[in-house]
Amino acid sequence: MSVFPVAMMLFLAGCGGSSQNSNSSSGQGLVTPPPPSQINKYLGSNGDIWNVSLDHTNSQVTGKDITKNGLGLGQPYGSAAGAFTTAGKFMKFSLASVPTPPVMTGDPSVGGLGVDIPGRGAIVRFGDVTNSVVPLIPSESCPAIQGTASYIFISIPNAAWSNQNDIAYGTFQVSVTGQNWNFAGVTQFTLAGMPPSAASTPLATGYCGLSTTGYSVTAASSPDDTPPIATVTMGFGPSGLFVEDNGSEQSSPSGVIPSNGLGGGAGAVGVVQPSVQLSTSDVVGAQYAGFFYEPVATVFDNSVVTQAVSFGCAGSSCPAPPNSTSMVGGTFPGDDPTQMAKTNLVIDLGPQDPTNGLYPKAQLTVSGVSFPAVAIVGNPEGKFVIYALAQDTIRGLPAAFYLFQQ
Repeated sequence: MSVFPVAMMLFLAGCGGSSQNSNSSSGQGLVTPPPPSQINKYLGSNGDIWNVSLDHTNSQVTGKDITKNGLGLGQPYGSAAGAFTTAGKFMKFSLASVPTPPVMTGDPSVGGLGVDIPGRGAIVRFGDVTNSVVPLIPSESCPAIQGTASYIFISIPNAAWSNQNDIAYGTFQVSVTGQNWNFAGVTQFTLAGMPPSAASTPLATGYCGLSTTGYSVTAASSPDDTPPIATVTMGFGPSGLFVEDNGSEQSSPSGVIPSNGLGGGAGAVGVVQPSVQLSTSDVVGAQYAGFFYEPVATVFDNSVVTQAVSFGCAGSSCPAPPNSTSMVGGTFPGDDPTQMAKTNLVIDLGPQDPTNGLYPKAQLTVSGVSFPAVAIVGNPEGKFVIYALAQDTIRGLPAAFYLFQQ
């Protein structure tokens, strides 16, 4: 297993404290969420839609791949159940019910890892490092939105995603009337900050209700409802986190067309836009736990897809970041988060865009080699959230990072 690709695929989703504590954008935003529970149900997507339950009272986890289970394959497909223990800053899963493909592991004892901010958001990987990471949003109610809320997002890359032509990041606004969700003001850019090659199809009005995915917002991939269309499934968390499945993995009806209304690849992850410019020094000064994710498995890297990562450390043994907008981190030896993380990765956020929380000129450096990236940072409930998407220009592969501050 190569350390090089492992190090490269970082997707930052961190949560860090800041004096700039707001869920809103220009005075618009979310209603104060209820206190978090220790037992929560989540909706997530890695191209497939997942339902996950995390019970911190009884240390139990369950997960189900809704997309694959809905294809009538006649077998348990992508289902997991078991217990978890604390391993460093992560949850370590021990599964009594081991998923069949697409979640596989060469070692049955490897149940996977996760990071959870109860009732706000979570990130899980069922199985070993050859499995995909799944970002999760609470799905037990439809959140309330005051007026119009603005979101920033990055795409969830898949094997077909291209850094030159496809959507890498963007913004949108959402307003709610009853159970109808209206989307407007969508902007989309490639990793180089250019318009994507395919013009965006406006996202149809969505509807928030209860289904097999829990409470989620669904919309048609085509606003004129012309078949064959996909169902776009979105989760909006009460504190401002967001995930979209754009229908790219739906296979029925034949020839179904996924949505390009928001994210490219398999969809998008995002956060409500901060109401003010963030303090970048506060963001990079925090400590984070999360995952890197590489959606393209190749014969050259032993099919490495996802590894746990840590960024920001304290103490005299920690190397100093190269500049004031960067932070140092790395993967764990043997993917074991009880070990000390390596320090071979640097994320440099670079300058903040006039769009609050957007860092379009970010860089990922691995062992002295730098790659272009984009990062978005939010601070729901005073906690920083960073989502980032990078491109390994040597190997031609996308890399995504999800980190939560600890």
